[in-house]
Amino acid sequence: MLTPPYELLSVSWPRPVAEDNGRWTSEPEWDAPMSPLRPQPSWRIVGGEPAWTIDWCELFRGGIINLGSCEMRRFHVVFRIRATASGRLVFWDDDGSIIRLGGQVIHDDRGSHPLWRAEVEVQAGDVLEVAQWQATGAWLWGAQSTSLAPADGEAVFAPHRDLAAERVAGGDGPPLKLYTGGQHPLRAIVGAYSLILNGYAPSAVHLYGGYQWSPESDALFRAAFPFAEIVDTERVLSTARELGGPRLADMALRFWYVMKVCSAMLDGPETFCLMDDDVLVVDRVDDALEAFQSHDLVFIPDMDYGDCHHRTWSRVFGRSTVTPGGTFNAGLFWCRGVHDRRWMAERMRRVRGENCIGACWDQGFIATAYADRPMHGLEANRHFYPVFEGMPGGILGYDWAANPCGFRSVHWGGIPNKPDDAAMRYIGPQVLGHRAACAMEHDLALAG
Repeated sequence: MLTPPYELLSVSWPRPVAEDNGRWTSEPEWDAPMSPLRPQPSWRIVGGEPAWTIDWCELFRGGIINLGSCEMRRFHVVFRIRATASGRLVFWDDDGSIIRLGGQVIHDDRGSHPLWRAEVEVQAGDVLEVAQWQATGAWLWGAQSTSLAPADGEAVFAPHRDLAAERVAGGDGPPLKLYTGGQHPLRAIVGAYSLILNGYAPSAVHLYGGYQWSPESDALFRAAFPFAEIVDTERVLSTARELGGPRLADMALRFWYVMKVCSAMLDGPETFCLMDDDVLVVDRVDDALEAFQSHDLVFIPDMDYGDCHHRTWSRVFGRSTVTPGGTFNAGLFWCRGVHDRRWMAERMRRVRGENCIGACWDQGFIATAYADRPMHGLEANRHFYPVFEGMPGGILGYDWAANPCGFRSVHWGGIPNKPDDAAMRYIGPQVLGHRAACAMEHDLALAG
């Protein structure tokens, strides 16, 4: 869990400033009247680095719904913070800020600009006075200690590679299929490792989506998965073409969600677990494995798309009622092959990928195909979906090692600010390190 670099002690009421040609020209009101308001700082990635950030616009909005963005233009605020570590305090401000330590100015920036990076030297316990002004737009201030250093991409997973390989080599769980576009390869790697180390040991790992990977992503995947099969996309297309004709293969190349379903349902092991590259597994998934003994489809929950599934696929499957799997989410699911692959491919090709939203194509197809088979949706409070539920502490602020909320999995899904590789350099070691040790202890206990 990331440790905040400062403690917020006090905040003034906003006070007007004089400005000239985009520069703050009046003096800070260091004795401005104190406010009882206290913002809640939060972690965010700024320029590839985490910052414990205060959003003044949000604080001073006061619950007012207005036509603008509550910018507090041409005001400034004075706040006091206590440094929690010695060294360089790296900070970002939008717009400029003036900082005093012991009554002496140690930083003076009166400009109008987006988030800029600067540093000051501090000792743990130092109390800094910060006066920050606002021109227009966002109004943010954030900081981190230089003691907070990210791991290199490969350094996040390399310590766990041998254990992951051992667990797969001795695994007896359903094979894992990972579909990824490769835009955030480290996130995909941490996700797959998190299931292998924290959830259960799959008997094999198959990676799909390589036609979208950059050379850099491809190299990182190969470094992370010497124990996995990186599936040639042409094999998937050839199978789609053979079973569903050229139209299905063409749709697969044009729409990632069609390629994902072809990879899942037409290629490789017929019984499998599939996960997207934006899922983290932070505890054992025994609930899913137990349900999979008596159900052919086990899945993490989504909102109910049943009506959309019905509009998209009912005619193809000859169904007159809405399918029971409206909450099926294809981000993480376990599936037992019960249908002839040609039967599935022939139905896939009848719904053009551009004629519906992606969720209703891929999720709708699988939910409808299994509508008459036993299926089970997992508990939403254990298999967490931040797009609906929020995220305690935020992406960087949650204690991933201790997992205090008891999540089994977290699927970032449709949130626009899902963790990228920069964030994974900080939270990846938490996700993999502590829980990997727990997984080893669990396996040793079973062996004993």
